[in-house]
Amino acid sequence: MKIFHMLDIPWWSGLTRYAFDIIQANLNSGHRVTVACQKGALPYRKSYEMGLRATPILGREPQSALINFFLLGSALRKEKPDWIVAHTGSTHWIGLWWGKRMGIPALRVRATSQKLKTSFLNRKVYQSTHGIVAASRKLREECLPFFLDGDGSHVKVIYPPVDSLPAANAGGPSGRKKIGIVARLDPVKGYFTFLKAAKEIQKKHPETEFHVAGAE
Repeated sequence: MKIFHMLDIPWWSGLTRYAFDIIQANLNSGHRVTVACQKGALPYRKSYEMGLRATPILGREPQSALINFFLLGSALRKEKPDWIVAHTGSTHWIGLWWGKRMGIPALRVRATSQKLKTSFLNRKVYQSTHGIVAASRKLREECLPFFLDGDGSHVKVIYPPVDSLPAANAGGPSGRKKIGIVARLDPVKGYFTFLKAAKEIQKKHPETEFHVAGAE
């Protein structure tokens, strides 16, 4: 089968990693994959590293939505995939709109902690989607109220794989403990919780070092 993935975020995140886990699973099953993502961004470079067909689109800026609408429509006409997979809300409605007109079923993948919008329009978008894939049981439960007229069987959970990493000596030669967080500098990444925890830990362990690293 030919599967067309839509991923318009430029950074590498848990959502992006989950998207490429699914893409890799598609490849392992022998499917042909195309990824629509922002040209030059990390997902775009990752697509080329994996030998995938990459279709350039713009990012998530509100003014980019209309241009992406026509770029994705043109790409779908050219590719003629068997499935459309949208990984963000900004590509979900576009994929659904073109999919309806071209007779291509659309799936939505949810792997973000961002609260699901419950507006009438968003509800109709979800209810018109062929199926939902969620990265956790909690994310699945958030989607289920949109489908009260069914048994929820088309809202599936696929848990992300977790790589096994060897234990590391975080203390270093001096024995000083170092604790860090690496993520883009955005409140949704839990920085405030990290700083609150750091304050409490330092009361009992004043020698501990805390490090913050992230783009933007």
